[in-house]
Amino acid sequence: MIRDDRGAAGFTLVELMLTVAVLAILLGIAVPGLRHFIDSHRLRAAAETLAADLQYARTAALRRGGQSDVYVSFLAGSRWCYGLGESPCDCRQPPSAPGACRLQLGGQTLDRRLDHRRFPGIRLDHARFGNSSSTRFEALRGIARPGRLRLQGASRQQLEIRLSLLGRVRLCHPRGQPAPAGYSPC
Repeated sequence: MIRDDRGAAGFTLVELMLTVAVLAILLGIAVPGLRHFIDSHRLRAAAETLAADLQYARTAALRRGGQSDVYVSFLAGSRWCYGLGESPCDCRQPPSAPGACRLQLGGQTLDRRLDHRRFPGIRLDHARFGNSSSTRFEALRGIARPGRLRLQGASRQQLEIRLSLLGRVRLCHPRGQPAPAGYSPC
C-alpha cells in the first residue's frame, strides 16, 4: 500500500493484479471440487428418494388390506422416471391419461411420480426386476418382485438400490466403481 502526503491510501495496479491472479487460481482449484460435491449430493438425494418411495409402496400395499397389489414402474435412461400404480404404468403419462401411474389409497387417488428433472445430471442406468422394469408389492404380505436399480451421477459415481423378495430396500455402491462416501459395497 502506498501513502501520499495527504494520508490517502490505495492499491497499486501490481497489487491489484496479483490479488486477482491469486483469486483466479483458488477458484480454478475450488470449482471442480464444488461440482463433484454437488453431483455427489444429487446422486445421494436421488437414491435415497427412490429407496424411500419403494418403502412407501410396500407400506401402501400392506395398508390396502389385501385388496390389490402396488406396482412401481421405471423408465431407465437419461430422461428417467418412475411412478406408483395399481398395475404396471407409464410414468411419462399425466395422471388423467389411460395407463398413467395412479394409486387409490384411503379413499384418495395419489399421483406418486418422479422424474429426472428433480435431479439434474443423474441418470438411471439400470432398472431390472426379473425380466421387467417394474416391481410389484403384494398387498397381503408386502413381498416384492426382487431386483435392482443403478443411478449414476455426472462425475461417474454410482449407487445401487437393491430390493429383496421380502421387500427390503438396500442402498450400496457397485464394487470397483466410484461412489459417494458412506455406502457399503454391494
